[in-house]
Amino acid sequence: MQTSVPELAELDGETEATKRLYGLDEADTRGFGVQCLRARRMVERGVRFVQIYSGGRVGGSVGWDAHNEINQNHETMARSVDKPIAGLLADLESRGLLDSTLVVWGGDFGRTPFTDGAEAVQAIATDATTTLTGSPCGWPAAALRRPSRRRDRRDRVACGRR
Repeated sequence: MQTSVPELAELDGETEATKRLYGLDEADTRGFGVQCLRARRMVERGVRFVQIYSGGRVGGSVGWDAHNEINQNHETMARSVDKPIAGLLADLESRGLLDSTLVVWGGDFGRTPFTDGAEAVQAIATDATTTLTGSPCGWPAAALRRPSRRRDRRDRVACGRR
């Protein structure tokens, strides 16, 4: 893996359309878009676990863990990840990789609509939001979206369930 990382990280071979899909052509989405595109390239090369991180505060920048100025922070953060995430999911699906990939999007804990003054919101430490998409066991992702699809015992055993 170490010898293949320079090639994996180099994005010059990607088409302009792919770069636009991930938002590499926009300042607001470029940073997270690069992470998402590199994640797709890792999945293509068989990397079994890929983590992408969004939201750490750098200097005076905004972040997800905002305790005030919630609207400004979250609008900025959502704008920076929305297009790259949509691009990653669309790209994985178009390449047939979503059928064998589980994508998990999660946060740290829940926020209430109640404030503790100004624009700050209260947190619920026992709640979290997580979104899953894809197919962790190699079932076609489209088939999993059909609630009526019956899976036989072989499917359960393949995923480690009896």
